[in-house]
Amino acid sequence: GDMLDPDYRKIVSGVEKGVYVYNVYGGDVSLDGRLTLIDAIMIQKYVNGAYSFSNIRISASDYDSSGKINLLDAVLVQKKGARN
Repeated sequence: GDMLDPDYRKIVSGVEKGVYVYNVYGGDVSLDGRLTLIDAIMIQKYVNGAYSFSNIRISASDYDSSGKINLLDAVLVQKKGARN
């Protein structure tokens, strides 16, 4: 399974022949290292049930760390992404 290390926002994902460590930034649902409009759209689609996410993407989706993924996360990511 996947585990989130809350102090470092790293996701540790166990795999059959080893362990991968991902640096995941809050809001970076596309996992490309940047916050963009794509991330906001992906969160919106997840909230509306159009997408399903892996545990890694679910962890990245909760941008405001509220414990819930909702449209506020998408709006905040969109605003932050527009500044980048």
